Amino acid sequence: MADLATYIRIYDADPDDDLVGKREAAIKDAISALRKTTTAPNLVEMASAAARSFSEDTTPDPLGAIVATAIKAKAPSFVREEREMEVSVISALAVAGMLDIPETASVVTIKDIVAATLWSALSFQTPITNVKHEQLRQEVMVSARDRTLNRGEVSRKRMVPREVPEFAEGEIASVEKSVNIARTSITALTNNAVLDREEIDVLWWSVSGRSPITGGAYDEIDPEARGLLRAFELGILMRRLPSQAMRRIVLSGVPALGDISFGDILTSVEKIRDRIVEAVPAHDTIRSNPIAFPLLTAVLDETTKTPAITKKGDEWVSRALLETALARLCETPDPKL
Repeated sequence: MADLATYIRIYDADPDDDLVGKREAAIKDAISALRKTTTAPNLVEMASAAARSFSEDTTPDPLGAIVATAIKAKAPSFVREEREMEVSVISALAVAGMLDIPETASVVTIKDIVAATLWSALSFQTPITNVKHEQLRQEVMVSARDRTLNRGEVSRKRMVPREVPEFAEGEIASVEKSVNIARTSITALTNNAVLDREEIDVLWWSVSGRSPITGGAYDEIDPEARGLLRAFELGILMRRLPSQAMRRIVLSGVPALGDISFGDILTSVEKIRDRIVEAVPAHDTIRSNPIAFPLLTAVLDETTKTPAITKKGDEWVSRALLETALARLCETPDPKL
């Protein structure tokens, strides 16, 4: 992230070195506390709260409480009720700070869920009027976007199993070493099998020509509805965050789409809405975090008020893929990360 002092000036026009140092220490403590969150639905809730803090007067708990506690531990005179903007800024910096260290793991990680949630939520928000606060929002969004796209590629790299060395009878140290190597090799093979399963599922889906949700041929469905439908279906198959290749696969079966309003894109799937609702995973997580799942929330609940937003058809399709993949990762096979 950029210089902390720049963003402290969102709520304090003239911070001194002592204040900046204490807030930096508070951010580190908050990050340590936030990393104890290990279930995908709770991570989505935490990242959603960080996104909400840009547009609301307060930072929702438990994120707000965690950050306020971290600040007060370093600055005893701090009173949350008088400094909600500070909590908002430090919350955003703490959650975004979780993403700073690159990862190469071929598994879904805590940071993957946080990054995808932040990107989904912040990219659908209306810009805020406070210039410096908006600068922070944009920086967090870009960081989350870049990490999500990167992890969509990196997390699909196959792991190389290690060869288990031979050992002689009675060599306890060698036995323990071999057992540990065997465990890592089994983990590698298991992760590779998950990726193989995803590739096979995507391959069969992409060549079938028929929708597993509706049972009908894609050619019989209007282009706008077809794009969303294909994105929902592919998102359900995801075992990792979607890659750019997945986005291209979805769009390969859809003609070029022009600008479409939020209301019109929902109307396009009205006839098949019930079937989509039945297929989409993690309803509770979606409904609890509408800021991270604005499109899926509107699909699940047709009474949802939709903002007057117009986007290119490709953007709606990409959003449908991201939201559904994130929902899928929150539900299966085990949301603990």
